[in-house]
Amino acid sequence: MYHRIAHVFLVVTLMSVGFPASLIAESKTEGQRLYNEAFQLQQKDRSKEGRQKAVQKYEEALIVIKKEGDSQLEAKTLNELGSIYMQWGDYAKVLGYAEKALEINKRIGNLKGEGRSLNGLATVYRTRGEHQKALEYGEKALEIARKEGDSQLEGNVLNNIGNVHQDSKQYQKALECFQRYLEIARKTNNQESERWAHNNIGAASAMLGQYEKAIEHCQKALELARKQGDLRLESRTLGNIGLNYFRLGQHQKALEFYQNALATSRKAGAREYEGRTLDHIGKVNFALKQYQQAEGFFQSALQIARQIGDVKGERDTRNNLGNLYKQWGQQPKAKQYFDQARELTRKLESGKAKRTP
Repeated sequence: MYHRIAHVFLVVTLMSVGFPASLIAESKTEGQRLYNEAFQLQQKDRSKEGRQKAVQKYEEALIVIKKEGDSQLEAKTLNELGSIYMQWGDYAKVLGYAEKALEINKRIGNLKGEGRSLNGLATVYRTRGEHQKALEYGEKALEIARKEGDSQLEGNVLNNIGNVHQDSKQYQKALECFQRYLEIARKTNNQESERWAHNNIGAASAMLGQYEKAIEHCQKALELARKQGDLRLESRTLGNIGLNYFRLGQHQKALEFYQNALATSRKAGAREYEGRTLDHIGKVNFALKQYQQAEGFFQSALQIARQIGDVKGERDTRNNLGNLYKQWGQQPKAKQYFDQARELTRKLESGKAKRTP
């Protein structure tokens, strides 16, 4: 499901396209100057190539910042690097950056930075299926956000906790978190968070069987994503709309949105969305009894899931392949995939799922 991957590690992202001077620290040092350049690259160019340039600049900045001894800016840079690798699905690197940032923030007594690092760790553990650990880190981050009056962080943490509830099939709890997240986004005039909130409200509504409401919120998110040029969110939202049309039995319309989502995810370099979209296109082909096409899409989705360590995605695709081979009468092959899916489910439920190298 598209709702399982979220942007919640992006806790220090500027929401204004114009980068007001009040939101960007003055370049008093070489490290700060390089950080600012990297940050603006990250915000102005959301393509894969743009983010790669931002990573290079952040890494250059990190070397200088360490030499200057600016621990707070070092932790901030680590968080930003983690946010980019989260978008690329490289959860092992995200975990490393978040742990280093948390250690630094605790050492220097930077409570807001500590909250952001805790939220980043919560995101990683949620993605790995370790829901209890994700909630523990999320609750700690939420406490800090409210204590410090950091509305941006509070909204991001609520969104993260909502996604954990969503993964745990507690859809009403998830919806409540997402609605509060939307309220904060509107109150702070944060359009980026607002469009993510609409998308996640749509996802939770869909799981409660409210498909028309889901499409309505997703269309709002799509409008905002296109307005801001966010290809990742555009891809995710197109996929969510396609998923809801699929649930309504409108297969051709679903396929149209999925094809658009696939092209957009590839353009954005969002491999997790690409993999999930391939899986969903396979499901549409399966429903239309186009079994050979379905097999090709499922196998492509499986390859991506294994490469990026998307355990939930791998589990779902193995189940879909099991159903496909069962339909073809290939019972031994079907059993193999079902058994593998069950093993992945056990790992997810026990919190032992690890990222595939």
